[in-house]
Amino acid sequence: MWDRRPTLFIEDVEKQITDGVKGMAGEALAGVITRSPVDEGTFRANHRVAVGGDGGEYDASDHDEQGNATLDRGMSIIDAIETPFVRVTIYNLSPYGQRLEDGWSQQAPGGIYEVTAASLQEKYR
Repeated sequence: MWDRRPTLFIEDVEKQITDGVKGMAGEALAGVITRSPVDEGTFRANHRVAVGGDGGEYDASDHDEQGNATLDRGMSIIDAIETPFVRVTIYNLSPYGQRLEDGWSQQAPGGIYEVTAASLQEKYR
């Protein structure tokens, strides 16, 4: 009657959903990093990823002008996701982050997070 047990089908679907979550979270992280204005790289370095709970704090001594270390750190958290239905939060606790999101920087006049979210919403409609 069945070619495969239904439990195997469920496992396949859960893996596909998990992979989709990882992919979208990775795109979101890369988006906010690349859209971040850069002076000394402090804002760019302070993007954090939390999966199902709290993540890191703001660190004024953290600098990453290119964003590679920040992307690597966040992707290591995203890549560790093993279940399909988790909340992934990408955030930045910089004290001037809201001003940047409101268009304070000429490098990112439309903001960072809102523009990234709009781009992802358009892509995955």
